[in-house]
Amino acid sequence: MMQQCGPSASPEVRAGLAPTAEPSLPAIDASIAWTPDLVGRMAAFLASNEVACLRLVNKAAENRLAGANIDLSQPLPSPAFRLLLSPAGCRALTTGQRREVVRLAARSNDVTNLELAAAATGIQPGALDFKLEVAAAAAGAMNCCRYLDPSASSWTAARAAGKNGHETVIAWALEACDTDDRFEIAREAALGAAEGGHVALLERVLRQFPPLSAAEAAYEAACAQACADAAALDAASAKAAAAQVAAALAADDPAACQAAAAAAKAIAAAARGTKAAVAAAKAAARAGTVAANAAAAAEVAPAPATATYRAVASADAAALKASEASSRAWAAQDAAGRAARLARDTADRAAAASKVDGGEGTEGGSEEEGEGRVAARKVESGEGEGKGAEGEGASEGAADGVSAQGTNDVSQAVSKAKRVKYKGEQVHVDGPLLRAALSGCDLATVELLCCGLGLEGAVRACWSDEGEIAELLLEAMHAALYSSSHDWQAKAERVLAAGRALDADCFEDGALFAPAFGTARDCCGEELVERYTWLKARGFWADVWENAWEYARDALVEAGRSAAAVRWLLLEEGVEAAHPLGPWDQAQVLRGYAEGGHVTALEVVKQEGWQLNLVTLFEAAANQLAVEEWVCDQLAWPADDHETTGKLLHFACERGHVGPMRRLAGRLRAQGKLGEHWDARASTGRSAWCAVAGSGCVAAAELLAELGCPKPTDGSPYKAVAERLGDQPWWMFPALHGLGVGFGPAEEGLLAKCALVQPGGAWWLHRWDLRWGEQMRGLDWLLAAGCPVADWAELEAKVVAHTSSQYLNPHPEYSEAVLAWVREQRARLGSGQACAAAAAAGSVPADAAAQPSGGSQAAAEEGLSRSLLAEGPTAALAGAVAGATAAAGAGASVADAPTEPSGAEPSQPQQ
Repeated sequence: MMQQCGPSASPEVRAGLAPTAEPSLPAIDASIAWTPDLVGRMAAFLASNEVACLRLVNKAAENRLAGANIDLSQPLPSPAFRLLLSPAGCRALTTGQRREVVRLAARSNDVTNLELAAAATGIQPGALDFKLEVAAAAAGAMNCCRYLDPSASSWTAARAAGKNGHETVIAWALEACDTDDRFEIAREAALGAAEGGHVALLERVLRQFPPLSAAEAAYEAACAQACADAAALDAASAKAAAAQVAAALAADDPAACQAAAAAAKAIAAAARGTKAAVAAAKAAARAGTVAANAAAAAEVAPAPATATYRAVASADAAALKASEASSRAWAAQDAAGRAARLARDTADRAAAASKVDGGEGTEGGSEEEGEGRVAARKVESGEGEGKGAEGEGASEGAADGVSAQGTNDVSQAVSKAKRVKYKGEQVHVDGPLLRAALSGCDLATVELLCCGLGLEGAVRACWSDEGEIAELLLEAMHAALYSSSHDWQAKAERVLAAGRALDADCFEDGALFAPAFGTARDCCGEELVERYTWLKARGFWADVWENAWEYARDALVEAGRSAAAVRWLLLEEGVEAAHPLGPWDQAQVLRGYAEGGHVTALEVVKQEGWQLNLVTLFEAAANQLAVEEWVCDQLAWPADDHETTGKLLHFACERGHVGPMRRLAGRLRAQGKLGEHWDARASTGRSAWCAVAGSGCVAAAELLAELGCPKPTDGSPYKAVAERLGDQPWWMFPALHGLGVGFGPAEEGLLAKCALVQPGGAWWLHRWDLRWGEQMRGLDWLLAAGCPVADWAELEAKVVAHTSSQYLNPHPEYSEAVLAWVREQRARLGSGQACAAAAAAGSVPADAAAQPSGGSQAAAEEGLSRSLLAEGPTAALAGAVAGATAAAGAGASVADAPTEPSGAEPSQPQQ
């Protein structure tokens, strides 16, 4: 069209300077500049989480980087973290899954993301006890360690840092901890370093221990002398060692008395029934008692030191008396029977070992052990009898003064004083450290920790009682046998040799196939089968097991991580065939598989014809969604068995697992029995709404409303939230209220119930201030939402009674805050203010935005969570995040993510 140039036209138009109208162009899609080749080249220079964020550029980038997924335990840009973990995106997560999100964020070493995760999930970091500190220390996340535990008070965190080789975290913990905790922090770090096989770190940590005093050095000399002569200890060497102990007693120092009495106990244990040595050791203990009494009478030392003198001397005298009694019992009861049984076992083992190494070691060991028994019987029957009786009366007199508290204090002090030399330096070494080294380090390092005494001598230095030696040698064997180091066979052989030298009949055939809980956690798959094969070749086989049914059960449970190991035990070794398990033992094995999520092991025993009770398995699989789905898929039950279906549905509601809930409810609905199930559960007081409320899953509550489950009118779901032990899911309050669940009548006392509840349910939980803060926010929200209160005076009286009860309330300072809040609200409402005014001034808990949202932004956030967390370490969380993935458009960009999570931002509570 021609432009008009009349008098009304503008000067620019008349002059022909105005721009002419151009045809509209299509919008330019900037994402087409990101070609797959360019995306691939840039991804090569980015971290894994940043590569996963590139998937949002366009469809081509998503296809090119399909294998890249976000790992919340690694650093992630904060805008992406906000978009990924908004409160709306956490709707489908249970309380346990929300805690896992916070733990993953703690491992990322990003304090900002940790705070964002806490805000989105409603889980306060300090409300998880020490689990967060342990997770951060295991990942070497120094920033999060300082944020979570500024005083480095967690010993388990130091152990986790040592096991994963994070020396910087250990150095910070030793510097930041209290002086009283420095020994335990260093000891736990050394244990972790030994378990992880970090030898260089272990050496550096051991040198951080406090130095030895002169009295403790004398103790070292006495223990070394006693352990060096342990194989054939005679009276002369015992007296020489006792003389060294007496020299240590000459100093007027509590540490000298303590070290000397502990050394006397070690000498008595090393004597192994030699009466002369026991008498010499008891004489040394009696000298310590006399010195302690003299010091007390003359008031040479202050009162606390004098008490230490008496406690140490009397406690160790009692221990010596017990040691002598144990020696006599050993000689009288086991001299004949034990020797006969050993001869029989030696012959059997020699025949089996001859196939491997000719059996020379077995025969030699049995001959030496036999000579030791003969010598012990001679001593018991003749020599040294008078000397043994001479020292008995003094020991009995000293033992009479032992108090329970003194014994405990001495036991703790002596456990810290067990030390040997490591590479020429005085360091703390004890039994747990040797076990840890056998688990993670090579044999050369273990021998260095034994400090020239050999494994036998080190065991005697650390453990004195015969039963304790046998028990802990078995644990050491488990640690060596099921370790992941390359020389596990050599370590296992060394422990077996030590057991023979110490005459410790602790390696029962079945016990070695059933390691202690957690010992074989680093050994899985074919490695377990390799260990079983080695044991069988060494003569440990299933058909000679004593207590076979118990060992067979424990072995099958421990092997559940590996289908190959379970199949080997059942088929090749024939454990279950040789020692059939009863129904109860089979149920325990199956329960262990379900609790551990071992689906492949369940498939193996199902193929072998075991009877699987689907209700028992479903109940045992507390947080194992894979087991629940396997039970529903593989274990068929009649369609008209509505009772079984109802039980499974209730278990699914208690855990907040939306998938099984929908599936099982659909099965009941198809039979027309869903309504009857809701009514039956409500009549027993265990309604589905209470179960779902305790799970902390908002999506599960929405599913109940969708399925038409009748809503309680008594406020019981809110009470279920408050009564839940551990972390109360206070974020369920607004979700339940938004779905139309009422608070109940004022007479039910919902607000009173929430005011009197103990956050966490136990007095030993960490960071009570944060837990009480969550409770206060819950009370604020209830009052703001209009929760009725029948009588504020009655509520105040209940809180006063609760605050004054030390049994019910171990932390009265926080209950006093609740009492102050109740009095404040009573004064406000009593002065004429309406509840509406209180509601206007109130606030909502951190997850108020978790109410159902049908907006496209919430759907996009859920879709983003599901797509980016589809695989990898957070796959379990991704499976719980269900939503409309189609709403997450292909052109969405992380850089355009909102700076704050979508939805209503909760206001801070008025406390």
